[in-house]
Amino acid sequence: MRLLLEIIAEIKQVVNDPTFMISVKINCEDSIPNGIDAEESIITAQMLEAVAVDLIEISGRVYESEQQAGQQRVSLL
Repeated sequence: MRLLLEIIAEIKQVVNDPTFMISVKINCEDSIPNGIDAEESIITAQMLEAVAVDLIEISGRVYESEQQAGQQRVSLL
């Protein structure tokens, strides 16, 4: 989250135009063990609102089943 907030702050400083819109796309839930959940996504959206992001696009879940996603995650480790 820190990196995202720093990027937004830098964009606002460099562009220096209040009409320039900033949008962020976040995943609301990825259904992966220890992954992103709805509560974390709400907190993220609230933090983005606090720094005046103009648009938050929310996507959700992965296209695989939980079992497949967990297997892929393990195989990447």
